[in-house]
Order: sequence, then structure tokens, then C-alpha cells
Amino acid sequence: MAPGGETYRLYERFGENVLRHGSHEWLPYSKNAVCAKSSNTNLPGRFCFHPVWEYHNCQLSILNCQFQPERILFTMHLILASGSPRRRELLGLFGIPFVIRAADIDETMNPALPAQDEVARVSRLKALAVPREAGDVVIAADTIVVCGGKILGKPHSPEEAENMLRLLSGREHQVMTGCTVCAPGGTETFTEITELHFRQLSDREIRRYVASGEPMDKAGSYGIQGGAALFCEGLRGDYYNVMGLPVCRLGQVLAKVAPQLMEDTQ
Repeated sequence: MAPGGETYRLYERFGENVLRHGSHEWLPYSKNAVCAKSSNTNLPGRFCFHPVWEYHNCQLSILNCQFQPERILFTMHLILASGSPRRRELLGLFGIPFVIRAADIDETMNPALPAQDEVARVSRLKALAVPREAGDVVIAADTIVVCGGKILGKPHSPEEAENMLRLLSGREHQVMTGCTVCAPGGTETFTEITELHFRQLSDREIRRYVASGEPMDKAGSYGIQGGAALFCEGLRGDYYNVMGLPVCRLGQVLAKVAPQLMEDTQ
């Protein structure tokens, strides 16, 4: 809410943050922009008209603008701290522009501690590791598969992938995604758990699936949205959690800690 009581919306267009009020749009101040303000618009000083939009009735000289720090709106970026193409696809369901800044951290987990706590801890480390500015919102996630108390991450070799799939064959297992949201309204971390049951898999099926290459970048050595859809007999919980991002619960958390970001999705 701007000082004059009118609502201004921040979003991203063509890689730049834009301030919108009604049909008017402003970009952050630059030397090449013309500062904009109209008689019925109490616009904070550092947001200026982009010269390609010709609203001449709103233009003021840069020299006549008084920049008051207490009246500056902070730009807000949504940052995904992951290079996963599946998480990028799922976050796109929200319809909110975002940037990707993959976190580079030690993801080693302590097998002596509860898996749901460890995956949450790793997601929090990822969220805190990426650079951000005041007002930015960061989403980080980490996904593991747990079968019989054993944590299954991404396989390091085709042989390891085959062994993981043999372990999952004919058994129930859990997919756990730790998710952290860092926002101006607070930081929240949670773990979403989905339970699955695989039918009995033959060695031939396992070898053929591993040879496809699909399992090699996925926790538990399978992708539910791909060839492993043929293996799953039952699922309880969030399907998208198995893909790497629990979108339903994530949306609820974003609405809590970054409500201004979610305004256009509700």
C-alpha cells in the first residue's frame, strides 16, 4: 500500500520489476527514464515512467522529483533455489514470474536422525545459501525416497540405480520433500510426505528403465511422471510432492508469509 492509500502491484515483465497502478506501469528509476506522477496518484519517488510508454499527462522533470527514502517501495523477486527442471515446471503453475538461483551446499544427511528432519534441514540450508535482497522471497526444496528406514537419494551409477529399484520392488515407500520459504513475513520450513506402493518389478524391467537414463538424476532412481508411472500401484498424498515440489502446501505457506505475492493467484 502506497503512502496515499492506493494499492500498487509489483510484478516482473521482460526480466524487470514493474510497478502497476490501474493501467499505468512504472519501472524502477534510471537516468534514462522520465519520472512519473499524476495529480491523483501518490507514487513513491523512485518509481519512474519507462520512456516507451507515452503517458505525457503524468510526466514530471527528474529535477523536480524529491526522493524520500521512507516512501520507496522495495522490489520483490521470487527466487527458486533449485536447478531442477521439474521444480521449475511446477513452480510455473502458480503463474508468478521467478528467477532461478541454484544453491550449492553440502546435502549430506545424518542417517541416525529422522529423515523428515534431515530433508527439512537441507532445504533450509539451500534457502539461506542463495543471495537475495530485502523483500525477496526464496523457495528451496530437497526430495528423498525412504524405504525400510533407508534414505535413497540420487544414484551415482547405473548399478546403484538398479539396486534402489530392486529395493522398492513390491514394497511401500515414502517420498519426503523438505521445503523452505524465506519471505519478509517470516521463514517457514516443512516436510511433505507421500506414500507409494510399487508392484513387483522384474530384473528385465529394471535394467531397461535404468538404460533409458531417466533414473539417474532422481531421488530413489525413478520419475513418477515418466516411465515409473508403470510401476506405481498406489499413492497416498500429494502427487506433485513425488515430482519434487508439494505445490498445494507450498501455496498455503506462500499465502501466509508472502500474501502480496499470491494476490493474483487467489
